[in-house]
Amino acid sequence: MASDIKDMKLYVSVERIYNELRELGYANGDSLNPEDLFPFDQYHYFGTDAVDEGIRQTGIKANSRVLDIGSGLGGPARYLAKTVGCSVTAVEIQPDVHETALDLTRRCDLDGRVNHVCADFLGSDARDDYDVIVSWLAFLHIPDRERLLARCLEALKPSGVMFVEDFHEIDTLTDRERSQLAADVYCEYLPSLEEFGTQCEAAGFTDVEPQDATNDATSFASERARAFMESRERHVRVHGVKIADGLQHFFTVVAELFNGGHFGLGRVLARKPG
Repeated sequence: MASDIKDMKLYVSVERIYNELRELGYANGDSLNPEDLFPFDQYHYFGTDAVDEGIRQTGIKANSRVLDIGSGLGGPARYLAKTVGCSVTAVEIQPDVHETALDLTRRCDLDGRVNHVCADFLGSDARDDYDVIVSWLAFLHIPDRERLLARCLEALKPSGVMFVEDFHEIDTLTDRERSQLAADVYCEYLPSLEEFGTQCEAAGFTDVEPQDATNDATSFASERARAFMESRERHVRVHGVKIADGLQHFFTVVAELFNGGHFGLGRVLARKPG
């Protein structure tokens, strides 16, 4: 999985975040203000507002132990640690993404609260360890939902809560859309939101609440693609043509998928029985 996912332009040259830091006046190795990273280190929709929504729905507190699956550059984990003060284990399968996240967290002086782990979560042996599991746009890369949800249930403490934000199928995808998802989003399996909720129940979760966010996500994706193209000259100057082309392609494809009406974004909140 870790190598194939690099076909997804969002995950190519993840070190580009250092280009943004240089734009802000930071030199390599400088201590960082976490707030300066938040516009660039959230690999999902709605930025830190999405993390605030996760906090609100799960009730994360300073004494919570949180597991972030598919943690990317560590943006949500650092935001949780900084704003709530909780302890976060951030699991990321891609070594270069993990190393970049680790460096950023250390430079933010948040490594006492955020523990970065480079691993495939499906191989985790965590049991009854976490109060809350969170994940933003990572489950879509893991087709073995039965095993994934079983591991999530095992990792949670009794009465623990899981909050997942992810893509889902609204109506039958066209062959072209399936090809785009596989090639550009590294997603070969996409259940409906209702199916995902049913899968959670089959895994043993209770109080399962599927929530659709497609309308807002469609607007977000469309505006993101438009704004990126409008600022292309700036992005080429900061990142170079290759990175700018790759990101523009990715943002354009995802906006097309949302506007096609067959593809959506949703959230699922679920609880492990106590």
